[in-house]
Amino acid sequence: MVDRFELKKKPEFYKWFDRLYKIRDKWCTALSKDIFSAGVLSSQRSESTNSALGFEANKTTRLNRFYDLFNKTIRNWRKKEKEMDFTSATTIPASNFIMASLIKHAAKEYTATLFRDFEEFKNAIACSVEKLPSVEEKDIYKVSLDGEQNSSHSVVYKKENDTVVVECSCKNFESSGMLCCHCIRILQNNCIEAIPEKYIVPRWTNMAKKKVWNTLDKGKQASDSDGGDTRKKLSTIPWRHAMARKWYNLVLRAQNNQDARIVIEQLYGSANEQVNKLTEQDNIQHLDQQALLPANTDTTTVLNPNKANTKGRRKRPRGHFEKKKTTTTKRQEFGTKTPNQQII
Repeated sequence: MVDRFELKKKPEFYKWFDRLYKIRDKWCTALSKDIFSAGVLSSQRSESTNSALGFEANKTTRLNRFYDLFNKTIRNWRKKEKEMDFTSATTIPASNFIMASLIKHAAKEYTATLFRDFEEFKNAIACSVEKLPSVEEKDIYKVSLDGEQNSSHSVVYKKENDTVVVECSCKNFESSGMLCCHCIRILQNNCIEAIPEKYIVPRWTNMAKKKVWNTLDKGKQASDSDGGDTRKKLSTIPWRHAMARKWYNLVLRAQNNQDARIVIEQLYGSANEQVNKLTEQDNIQHLDQQALLPANTDTTTVLNPNKANTKGRRKRPRGHFEKKKTTTTKRQEFGTKTPNQQII
């Protein structure tokens, strides 16, 4: 593309294009299949937002109206989510195909939405299999859809005792967390009646929320039984917010009294020394982890090319307050006004 469009003659475009190419593993899906992304592309977030709010909201919608639409959309999402959670927990989805052992196991583990995606792997029935020479006690197969020999993939299968390992060159499991039709075809050929536990991602199961809460409860019980010495797995955000409110209110009460200010500063100094002693070991472990990082951690930033206004392009309509003449007022320096309102 550099040679075809002669980008070297245009330094601004060539510099931007060169930076974009250096981080190609972050935006090119062919180079990022080893990274879990749940199949979500970068543009789908904005597209889903537009589809959720675009039926009523537009560029002239007032802020209070947009807030009402946003809350309405959130309530609809939560309502649908509760209905789907109840359906997935109390029923087993049906299938148009014969409920083989693998499909029955998938219907029991996955949610109804994910099971429909699992049904897309019905292409496994139409896959042709060719066994290749084994390497290091691993069976290698060449799997391809009938009539599409150019899109064949190699699948590695190995079984030791009760452990089953199946890997495909398409990298569908690594990127989306779901087994591809090539792996399912090999599992069927080897008479595997259930999906190996290793290849069932908990986030796609119908009991994902229950497992998360059980893990949090176990972490809380373990910390309580050990006297609170072990690290809690629960989030520290609520405690941090509560302590911030307490200290903020304390500082507000002491701000107009010189002796009270001295007491606050002394308390902060002593508390700082004690906390440093208690967290010294944690800081050492944090420094050790930073030492293991590679020395070269330079990041490449990609800048947007210069924008050009096309003819006939509509400008943003001015709002109600923008049309009025604004009077210049002297800006007050930040922090000059003393706050007196306490946080409840």
